[in-house]
Amino acid sequence: MLRSRVITATVLVSLLVVSLYALTNLQVALILGLFAILGAWEWTALCGAKSASLRLAFVLTLGLAGVLLYAQSTVLIPVLVISVGWWLWAVVKLGSKSVPAKSWVCLLRGLLFLLPCWYAMVYLHNSGPMGSTLLLLLFVIVWIADTAAYFAGKAWGRVKLAPNISPGKTVEGFLAGVAAVVLFSLVSGILVWGYHGWRLLSWVVICTIAGLLSVVGDLVESKLKRTAGVKDSGVILPGHGGVLDRADSISAAAPAFALGWVAMQQTT
Repeated sequence: MLRSRVITATVLVSLLVVSLYALTNLQVALILGLFAILGAWEWTALCGAKSASLRLAFVLTLGLAGVLLYAQSTVLIPVLVISVGWWLWAVVKLGSKSVPAKSWVCLLRGLLFLLPCWYAMVYLHNSGPMGSTLLLLLFVIVWIADTAAYFAGKAWGRVKLAPNISPGKTVEGFLAGVAAVVLFSLVSGILVWGYHGWRLLSWVVICTIAGLLSVVGDLVESKLKRTAGVKDSGVILPGHGGVLDRADSISAAAPAFALGWVAMQQTT
C-alpha cells in the first residue's frame, strides 16, 4: 500500500511540475479540467446519484461551465468571492450532524467544490512570467500542511481535531501543519519573490489562509464520504483512492489563495 502510494505520488508530482513549465495555459487548463471532470464523476456517486444520465449531465454541466469561465476573465473575482464565502460557510456546517442532502443540493455543492478551484488554478498559472511557480507554490503549501500534520499527529497527537469526521486528525498535527506553512511562506516570500515588510506579511497571510482552508477541504470531503458510507471517493489512483481524495485540500485552498493574490497585486 505504502509502495504504491509513493509511486503514484512521485509520478503525479513529476507530471505536474513538467506540465506547469512546459505546456501552455490552455493545455494546463485542459489537463486540470480532465481531473475536475473525473472528480465530478466521483462526486455524483458520493451524492448517491444512481442514474447514469444524471451523472453524465452533471459532468457535462461542469465541463461547459469551465469552457465559459475560461473565456470570461471578468468574472474571476465574483467567482472567487462566492467560492471563499461558501468554504467559510462549510466551516460552520462541519460541526452539524451528517445528514444526506438532496441530490440536487449535493450536486450544486460539487460545482462549488470543483469549478472555482479549477478556475483559480488556471488563473494563477496564467498570471504572469512567474505563474507556473506561483501555482506550484500553492501545491507545495497544501502538501506541506498535510505532510507536517500527518507526521506531527503521529508523533505527538493526542487531541482529536474532528473525531466524528476524520478520527486520524489531531489538533497537534493541525498546529504543526500551520506552523510549517508559515515557515515555508516566509522562506519562499524572501527567496522566490524577494518580499520584505508588508508585502512579505501579506504573502505569509495568504499562504497561511490557504493552508488553513486546505484542512477544511479535506474535512468536507471526508464528511461527504462518511455520509455516503465509503472509505475512498474512487480507485483511479493506486494507494490514494480517487481524484477527490487528492484534490480535496487544493479545492478549498486555491480560490482563497487566488483571491488573496489578486488583492495583493491590486494594492501594489
